[in-house]
Amino acid sequence: MSFLDRIVSFVLALLVAVGAGFALITALGWNALPMVVDVTRTMMQRSWETGFTALVLLAAAIHLLISSLPTKPERAIVRETPLGQIRVSLRAIENAVFRSVRLVKGVRSADAEVEPNADGVSIHVFVSVAPDYVIPDLAHTVQQSVERYVQDTVGIPVTDVLVEVKSVSGESKARVE
Repeated sequence: MSFLDRIVSFVLALLVAVGAGFALITALGWNALPMVVDVTRTMMQRSWETGFTALVLLAAAIHLLISSLPTKPERAIVRETPLGQIRVSLRAIENAVFRSVRLVKGVRSADAEVEPNADGVSIHVFVSVAPDYVIPDLAHTVQQSVERYVQDTVGIPVTDVLVEVKSVSGESKARVE
């Protein structure tokens, strides 16, 4: 919970406590009508302050309501060990894929999608390659690099690596004649 959430929660809890206390003493027989009339007159005389306070309280309530809504959990691979669970997010696996692809000579840029399956993960790599490289050989090198790096660093089996060459870009090698 952030600092702002704590402040908002505290202020709203304080207001609810005051309202509950007011309702309780009214239920015990205290005639609160003259006090309510006085407070209402004061609020009417100070309309700017009352309006500003109402807007701040409304914004705080809306913030608290929105922050209480359930968030979509980040997708992850869960592995059971004798000491408990290990959760590796799919984003962490994608970062490992990027790191392994950057090590392959001839790859200019890359993007990746990781999909979990029953046996491990399936990885789809989109690459832009430099000219003057044999694309099938480069793609095979990327596949091997990704599989080895992900299995070694993340510890999750890689079922398949699909490499899709999106473009051939960059300067070609200078030729000496």
